[in-house]
Amino acid sequence: WTAFSTALIGLLCARFALGFGRSISESGERGMLADLANQAPELRGRGLSIQQAISAIGLTIGAPVGGLAVEMYGIRAAFLCVTFAAIGTLLIYATLPETLPSKNIKDKKNS
Repeated sequence: WTAFSTALIGLLCARFALGFGRSISESGERGMLADLANQAPELRGRGLSIQQAISAIGLTIGAPVGGLAVEMYGIRAAFLCVTFAAIGTLLIYATLPETLPSKNIKDKKNS
């Protein structure tokens, strides 16, 4: 939607929606890491640092790739790259297993 916006208000709404989706996925990431850290507390620091490093690498690579896409294909190409990355992330997240132990899930359903 962002790449095809023809007015500033449409662009702002699309970017707001993208930010909202990112905030949801980031909180899910943190929850999953917390669940995994409880299963292996000795790996908590390593897991969090790997997640943060991957996020930083993505930001570092994203800017030059986006700039190259803009130079080669125009401004809308950068937004299309973000759209495809978001769709890919959604597909990956949809296939991740539940990390909360089943005992905790039952407890939450009963309360």
